[in-house]
Amino acid sequence: MTSKAYFEFIRLQVLELAQARLEAECASESASGASQRLGSIGHSAKDPDSRMIYATVASTRYDLLRQEVNAELAKATALLYGKHGRGGLAKARSSTDADCICGYYLQGMTWQQVADELVRPESRDGAQWCKRRAYRALRWMDVTGFATHRLT
Repeated sequence: MTSKAYFEFIRLQVLELAQARLEAECASESASGASQRLGSIGHSAKDPDSRMIYATVASTRYDLLRQEVNAELAKATALLYGKHGRGGLAKARSSTDADCICGYYLQGMTWQQVADELVRPESRDGAQWCKRRAYRALRWMDVTGFATHRLT
């Protein structure tokens, strides 16, 4: 697996986790509204119990996915910054390269959001600059075997 493929995989997991969190929050809100019974005048929900079950399933799915993603994020963060935050790609190559990769792949930001964090506001091509830095660093990891050595 290439470094880019590995980080793309993590990005997909991070985005899926964000979606699962939203789904769990919406299900929880729906279930709390369904628990209010209106009595003989109104009809609150067709089946309030099914909403509660769905909220529980969504919350459990989110918790399990969060555990998986956090474990993968810990490995990837150690690869970028070292186990104690003073090594990894940041030390071997550049902390800016590590920050570009971290923002886009590990935090699920867009390239523009990464650029807004790292590049001067007057820069006209910040998103492309960040993307190029990240791609060059990922390619460097593959050529040198940096990621392969540390992920196994």
